[in-house]
Amino acid sequence: MGVLDYLRASSIVHSIQQYDLVNTPEFQKPVWLPVSGTIPPWLNGILYRIGPAKYNLGDQNGKQYMIRHAFDGLPFIHRFELCSKQQKVRYNSRLTAEAVEKTLVSGNSNNIFFGHMPDEEQGWGRFAKTIQRLDSTLFRATPQDVTLLDPSSRAVGVTVTPNYPLPKALQKADSNDRVLVAKSDYNMLQQVNEDTLEPQLLFEYNHYDKKNLHGIPTAAHHQYDAETGETFNVLVNFGRVSKMTIFALDHTGTQTRVLAEITHRKLANGDTSEPILLSYIHSFWLTKHYVIIPESPLHYGNRGLDVLMSGTIVTGLAWKKNTPTYLHIISRDTGGLLVSLPTDPFFTFHTANAWDTIDDKTGQPVIHLDCCAFDSADFLYKLYNLGQRDATESTKDKKKTTPIEYRGITIDENNMPTSHADLRRYSVTWGDKENKATSTTITPNVEFPRFSQAYTLKPYQFLWGCQASEDDPSRSVLCKVDLDTGHVTRNTSKGYSFSEPIFAPRPDATSEDDGVLLSFVNNVSDHRCLLVIVDASTLEEIATCDVGDFTATTFHGSFVSDKFENISVN
Repeated sequence: MGVLDYLRASSIVHSIQQYDLVNTPEFQKPVWLPVSGTIPPWLNGILYRIGPAKYNLGDQNGKQYMIRHAFDGLPFIHRFELCSKQQKVRYNSRLTAEAVEKTLVSGNSNNIFFGHMPDEEQGWGRFAKTIQRLDSTLFRATPQDVTLLDPSSRAVGVTVTPNYPLPKALQKADSNDRVLVAKSDYNMLQQVNEDTLEPQLLFEYNHYDKKNLHGIPTAAHHQYDAETGETFNVLVNFGRVSKMTIFALDHTGTQTRVLAEITHRKLANGDTSEPILLSYIHSFWLTKHYVIIPESPLHYGNRGLDVLMSGTIVTGLAWKKNTPTYLHIISRDTGGLLVSLPTDPFFTFHTANAWDTIDDKTGQPVIHLDCCAFDSADFLYKLYNLGQRDATESTKDKKKTTPIEYRGITIDENNMPTSHADLRRYSVTWGDKENKATSTTITPNVEFPRFSQAYTLKPYQFLWGCQASEDDPSRSVLCKVDLDTGHVTRNTSKGYSFSEPIFAPRPDATSEDDGVLLSFVNNVSDHRCLLVIVDASTLEEIATCDVGDFTATTFHGSFVSDKFENISVN
């Protein structure tokens, strides 16, 4: 990114950052909350939710710092312990980045944000921060051992995963076996106490394998095979040589398998001369025999250097027009990249389920891949106040802007999105007879997809998610999609804005949708935050817990039983 490009990007972002975002209150001391309706007698366990919560920062001396992008608020983890016997919910929450707040307020931070661009990232401040970021990521001969740092000195706040395997060297014989780990889109993991939510430890993927697991971006959403106990993810290397490393961890965290290191595409005709783009990868797919990595046109500019220069992921990304998305098929059985199949250009934040089979006629492998797909990256500059219904727009220097195109992305802040992504199924096959990747749109306007964990890596019928409301696109309604017919059932409760629904099956369930959904809901009309339990089959509300007089933004969550066994893990 040249100086002129950066100045243009900086001007664009600062013109958009006109919202005063609202903090979520913290409840470190647990409170028991009553429930209206009835918690099913079999529903006992713990729901964790994670997401941005603190935007207006300050210290005792009156120094202030304001974050102006909804995704970049300092993260909270929310904990809901459901007790059907008492018909109550035990709730607590915690800021997991206290040291980050102190650093930001002091002005000594060189953080990389998703969309927030600090005021000091202009003029000479930009140069100083850029040097600090380059030193800490690319130039330093001996990388910093983050396990020695304050566990709250990094903001890690996209997914929260119970029972995540810890690196062998970091496992303690006398520690609680209830492990809870927060993850994000960069190579940093944070272990927190499963009850108090207090940060305990920072670590990176190189703590599993110092020789092979290196990179800066990674996928916030790992994949997991319950039968083998393996955890899968991908690391992306910034710098002169673009590389993706796909790897698997065993259930103990002691053994690592590198399945592939990809620098070039492997086309069906055998051509391996095309280098990959360093695509932004938030999630990917897993089947019984394959790992599938999407290489979309949405990529880190100048091999990642633009992000380090600007300190903001959004301004460091570009959309390469007239370029397909490549689906890289990696073998779990033998390792190695098998083929890179081009398909229509798309980007996905969130994949859903996937499974592989063999075509009876051709004898070739076939993989079906479900995801929420965007056909462009124009949504990137429209996320600044997502989920922040209480945000107030500042009138300071506010002018109506003319839509512009920047790095293949149209920026038009006058027209906010009225829909989410398309729920789409991609089907791929390769071999001697044919090589192709096709897609079918099941239904438009779906995000945050979840399904029954019992059907992971298998054909399935139902998926639950969120849709933008027709009467108010800033509000999310709950939806259930029949993947066989495309029929959509909705819960459009007046005033409710649903978060990602988490499915908990009824024990001894006889059908795929026999269970409940758990959703952390903002009741916009009454300015209340709720935990809502919904019948997963009908989407009828069966129980509600009023959490408090506030609203909260969360990205993702996981649910475990009262014995801390995985029920639905993101």
